[in-house]
Amino acid sequence: MTHQDMCNQTNGFGGGYYSNNFELWNQNLYSGLVSGMQRLELDRHEDNSRYLQGGSVYNNYVREEMIQWLHESPDLFIAAAFHETRNFVVQHVLSLHNPQVTAEICSRLRDHYSQLSLNQRGSHVVEKCIASSPLGMTYAVQEFLEDEKVLCQIARNEFGNYVIQRALKITKVSGSKLYQSLVNTLDAKALYIGKNRYGRNVINLIKGIIPERRKMVGCC
Repeated sequence: MTHQDMCNQTNGFGGGYYSNNFELWNQNLYSGLVSGMQRLELDRHEDNSRYLQGGSVYNNYVREEMIQWLHESPDLFIAAAFHETRNFVVQHVLSLHNPQVTAEICSRLRDHYSQLSLNQRGSHVVEKCIASSPLGMTYAVQEFLEDEKVLCQIARNEFGNYVIQRALKITKVSGSKLYQSLVNTLDAKALYIGKNRYGRNVINLIKGIIPERRKMVGCC
């Protein structure tokens, strides 16, 4: 299934099963997330023990809901990562750092990391996958390294350059062998990558020059 197919299905153009079920999933899960966060925030100020207990219940709810949908309708979940607003559900769940759910998400997004990195909203999801899990880091970076041309495209992209920067930082800190593989591949194409402002951010990071900071868009 292509990126455009997913967008069509979730924007209503695909109609039928995907559009209706995605809306139902988004409404039920997102409303559950929001109400859960509101209860937790209230308890945080009023009752710390209830807050800790509520946090556990909330995480269990998220885990059960996400695991169910990841297994039952993986295409709808992948589409959410690309979607202009619904990607925030994916970002929020990743920010909870539930190992089981994070591993499932990172696994389901395999073969989509490159496309997501070129998408404004999707690039935030990829950054969170890379930062949230060694599995996400490995899947994403290995996918980038599979195609040198795609890696260069991502590095020169308005949104993708931040994904590559995050990948470089995380793989370096973690001591992963993928760090040197990334550096070698990017450095070999440094002249081409550095011809535009976004690519220069990546090359400057490799050279130890602090690149411009990303302006965050609606992150959770």
